[in-house]
Amino acid sequence: MSHDASVDQWHPGTDEWRDLAIVVHQLARRLRQQSLALARIDAVPPTTAEVLRVIVNRPGVSIHEIAAVGLLQQSNVSAAVTDLCRRGLVSKTTDPQDRRRVLVHPTPQAIDNGRRIESAWAHLYAQAVAGMDPVLVGLLRAATPALLALDDRLDAVVGADEATNGASTTAPG
Repeated sequence: MSHDASVDQWHPGTDEWRDLAIVVHQLARRLRQQSLALARIDAVPPTTAEVLRVIVNRPGVSIHEIAAVGLLQQSNVSAAVTDLCRRGLVSKTTDPQDRRRVLVHPTPQAIDNGRRIESAWAHLYAQAVAGMDPVLVGLLRAATPALLALDDRLDAVVGADEATNGASTTAPG
């Protein structure tokens, strides 16, 4: 895959990981687009989808916590939660311990949509690997634990960067 050599000046020694990063990003975008159509679910903007993912994984989460976990601006989270409420995918309640805080919960429809999307992901992957070399399929299956560990480490690295660099909490789309 081609890249601009001037980028290397910002992150020297990372060239060996560039292809993996690019293909993972491309797979995620393609999977998102195709799975929504397959599951017959209306698309939402990427930021809204990330907010919903956090809410489904952490029912009863606050706006501030969603922003921190999703690396998003709090104002963007508030707008996304308003949109999700309008769509009937989340509900808001007042925190019984702190009446100033709002807690956000997924609705049964959001949970059902999530299951349908995950099922569509699995279906698309199964279709894609059906015609592949069995050795490559085995390598893909074997990569799952390493990819999960990478995801955990990225959370830790991004959190450390935020703390030391005061980096923006706006994630690229």
